[in-house]
Formats: sequence, C-alpha cells, structure tokens
Amino acid sequence: VWAKGGEGGEELANEVLRLTEQPSALEYTYDLEKPIVDLIKAIAQFIYGADNADFSPAAVKEIERLTKLGFDKLPICMAKTQY
Repeated sequence: VWAKGGEGGEELANEVLRLTEQPSALEYTYDLEKPIVDLIKAIAQFIYGADNADFSPAAVKEIERLTKLGFDKLPICMAKTQY
C-alpha cells in the first residue's frame, strides 16, 4: 500500500469491504448487563486465565462511583501489564 499510495490501497480497501459483508460470529466475553466487577472478573478469567480478580478498597470505591454515573452499561477496556 505504501509504495503505490492511494492506488496501492484500492485492493486492500476492496478486500476489507468484502470481508465486512460476510456474516460474523462475534461473541462477547461477558454479558453487558452484569455489574462492572463481574465484567472485570470475566475478562481476567477468560482472556488472561486468572482464577479470580481481587479489588482494593480504592478500586471498589471507584467502581461504585462509575456505576452511579451510569458507566456500568459500557463495555470494559482492560490492558494487562507485567507490573
């Protein structure tokens, strides 16, 4: 794509369009209707292979705050680091 500029991107764009028109077997890792704590535990278990997820008192307080603000109905975005 880079070497041919826009011309090089046409084939890629057509392939992306073709793929988006096919049926998708997308399955969420969790049920969005569950509480934030359950969503985080599901991600930890099914994606990262954890046995469980523990929450500090500060994390519990923040989750309660986010829930009161209505953010409990949004998908969870989580990043894992080695630290």
